[in-house]
Amino acid sequence: GASLWSDTFNVSANDLFATQDEIAQKVASGLRFQLNATEQAGIAKRYTSNPQAYDYFVKGMQYFGQRNLTRGSRSGLDPAITMFQRALELDPKYALAQAQLAYCYTWIALFNDPSNTSWWEHAKQALEKARSIDPNLAELHVVRYEQLWSRYEGFQIEAAVRELQEAQRLNPAVGHDALG
Repeated sequence: GASLWSDTFNVSANDLFATQDEIAQKVASGLRFQLNATEQAGIAKRYTSNPQAYDYFVKGMQYFGQRNLTRGSRSGLDPAITMFQRALELDPKYALAQAQLAYCYTWIALFNDPSNTSWWEHAKQALEKARSIDPNLAELHVVRYEQLWSRYEGFQIEAAVRELQEAQRLNPAVGHDALG
């Protein structure tokens, strides 16, 4: 509960991504984190250069966070899919949006509409498309973890756990909800 560091930021809102980069660098420096080259690159990585696509992605993530396990209910998922699709219309190379779209389809196939196998096909296609854009995206491995630990893939638990470990090796900030 104690404050470790604080600062005031006076930055321009003209370039959202440059502002994010500057704040991330100042926070890391202010907290005296010793970041290696890979971690520095991770802070600076931009998944899209289109602010509107990013906005749709953020909205999609918000909706995705509202999903539930009720069979037949796609509350949160349908609007998330729409938002990710809009992000991809604006930036077809937005691998993170493509991976989250694959996650939505996977979630529907596993939990909300398991009798409709077309969702599974959509999930596999979307994941492959994301992989073709950025094969080093940690979120790919989180989606693959969910897929492997399913009836569609024969409940390959060990392989699923390896995917989750790879996701966290690539980006320690992802996959924690899957560990729960």
